[in-house]
Parts: sequence; structure tokens; C-alpha cells
Amino acid sequence: MIAIQTKADIKPNLLKNLRARTEPSALVKVGARAAANETREHLFELDRSKINRLGGKRTHFFGQAARAVQTPTLHTGLPGGAAMGRFEINHVGLAQRLLGGRLQPVRTKYLTIPARAEAYGKSAREFKDLHFVPTRTGGALVQNLQSIVRRTKTGFKSGGTRGGGVMFWLVKQVNQAADPSVMPSDEKLSSVVSKAMAEHVSSNL
Repeated sequence: MIAIQTKADIKPNLLKNLRARTEPSALVKVGARAAANETREHLFELDRSKINRLGGKRTHFFGQAARAVQTPTLHTGLPGGAAMGRFEINHVGLAQRLLGGRLQPVRTKYLTIPARAEAYGKSAREFKDLHFVPTRTGGALVQNLQSIVRRTKTGFKSGGTRGGGVMFWLVKQVNQAADPSVMPSDEKLSSVVSKAMAEHVSSNL
């Protein structure tokens, strides 16, 4: 889960310069909603542009994250009369993509990394024809080799083999690099929030 806070100390001189007649808490709420909307659209755009390199069926990771952006909540009564807007993204895995870090298995010995399109977005347990092959870095789950027999007018004929390829690579840990691009930049969010607040102020002059 990721929690994003849009903390806005609406200072008296800002209100005076804008000649606004609006409550600071209302401005913060507007800003928080704008930040949440921008984050949601950013994630949907990633979902549209990110293509699965293996070519398998897409899991729409970022689309799921976009739909997990929650409605902002408003917190008032902070020191100095400040208010704070906050929204959460209830999605497993997005924080890991954003911050990076070490990934290790919890209930199993290895992490499974898809090696082929058919394995993408699936668990190794869904395949019943895999066997373990040790490697220097951990191992691999390899599909069993099957003989193909074709029926002909004169009997049966060998049609070669199928399977035999690596379906998953097995590793004991992965050090994932942080990827700040999965979220809008601070500059972008600040710009969006400021614009939304200014428009709200203008509409209340």
C-alpha cells in the first residue's frame, strides 16, 4: 500500500494575495483530489504503454493499481491551522516497484521468474508437467519432453517432440531497482495541485 499526502499550509499572505474567500480545508481537499486523479491517470497511461516483454497474456498491473487509488481523506486541526489531504493506493507490489529493494521467498525456497510467455502472470503450481533442474544461481523448472506420435494409414509414425523448454527460472532473491517513474513526479503533482487550488480560488472570488 502507498499513502500519498498533499500537505498544504495555506498561509495568510497567500490567501490575501489571491483575495480568496474560501476555507483552507476546502483548498486542501481540492488539491488532494487533483493529486489522486493525476496519479490514477498516470497509472492508466503506464498500463496502456507498458508491454509485456515476453509477449504473454497481460496482467494489467498498472491498471489494477490505478483502480486501487482511493478517495482522498481530509485531516484538519493540525498545528497552525493547517490541513492535510491524504489518499492511499491499496495495491500489492506498487510500493516495491516504486522503492525497489530485496525480494525473498517467504513460504518457499525460491522465487519463480517467468521464462516464457505461457508462464507470465501464472504460478508454477498451475503447470503439472514441470521438473526441477539445478543451476549455478538456483534452478529452473523445465517442461517435460513429450514424444508426438501421429497415426497414419499404415500405422503410427513419430512426429518429433514437444516441450522441454525452461518455463520458470528459480532464484533465492532478487534485488529490484527503484523505479520513480511509476508515480507522477513531485513537480508534476505540485503543479497539478497548485492549478486546482488556483482555479478553486478564482471560482470563489
